[in-house]
Amino acid sequence: MRTNPYEGGSDHSVFLAAGVPSVLAWHFPDRFYHSSLDRPAMTSANQMKNVGVSVAGTALLLAGATPREAIDVSNLLVVAAASRFRLERRQGATLVQSAPDKAAAEATEAAVMAAWRKWYGEALREVLDLPPGGADPGLRTAVERALARLAVQ
Repeated sequence: MRTNPYEGGSDHSVFLAAGVPSVLAWHFPDRFYHSSLDRPAMTSANQMKNVGVSVAGTALLLAGATPREAIDVSNLLVVAAASRFRLERRQGATLVQSAPDKAAAEATEAAVMAAWRKWYGEALREVLDLPPGGADPGLRTAVERALARLAVQ
């Protein structure tokens, strides 16, 4: 909810507001999502299996991530950030090129890129909290390097 003002939250937000650590296990909505047709019969068993596997894998990682696994997560974030930045640059260039007010469009695109850099930076810093025993020097160095790579992309 903090990163996307268009989201109103979900069941987990009540727990977060009460200080209870919570996560949102979410999937992209289907056409029945939050409608009068949102019924168990409309639920995809395959989708629920995928959600269950994802939640179980996430729970396992959060319960006992090693510093090495946290470094792997930071590497995945850097790859995801690079992909997102390439997409934003490509789409942004197209939008700026077709905009009647190029300066305003460029300012908007700069704000979009800044928001993504902030999001990925926060995500990388959160990686330090993955290992229950805390971040070791190798993990701290890996996250610092990842943040540096993010800054130059």
